[in-house]
Amino acid sequence: MNTEWVTLAIYQSESSQDKTYRVKLNVRTGIIGCNCPVWVYKKKGGAARWCKHTARTAKLLSCRTQKTSTKECSDSTQLALWNGEK
Repeated sequence: MNTEWVTLAIYQSESSQDKTYRVKLNVRTGIIGCNCPVWVYKKKGGAARWCKHTARTAKLLSCRTQKTSTKECSDSTQLALWNGEK
């Protein structure tokens, strides 16, 4: 079991109800990754990989640490922040 990665969020696919995408954090490197096709197949290279799931999770985590109350920060309809439950 790879314990370097911890789940931060789980998103329901917009196109398929039977798919979910997990945003995970590598605790050793600080890299945030996702198992959606956009992130997995994004060309590796100079620019950091991202997808809408990692971008939204990073924004919501930033909102939590800054305790911001804007609509952008309060809208979490597709986000379930992981609380360690299986």
